[in-house]
Amino acid sequence: MTVHAEVHVKLKIAVRDCWGDDCTVAQIKKQALDSADGILRTQLANSPSITMSAEPELTTITYKA
Repeated sequence: MTVHAEVHVKLKIAVRDCWGDDCTVAQIKKQALDSADGILRTQLANSPSITMSAEPELTTITYKA
């Protein structure tokens, strides 16, 4: 008998980029998602048993004055 299993894991990635006051939310969202995607792809490049099953999704933008 051969058995295979898949496990899906939800990750939280802290994007450490900085944006100025003149940036739009759309720009912050796009750049944060691009950064998270790059971080994931870099970390997973040498892990053939781990693949991305969905694109990163932005959940939080925190603004501190």
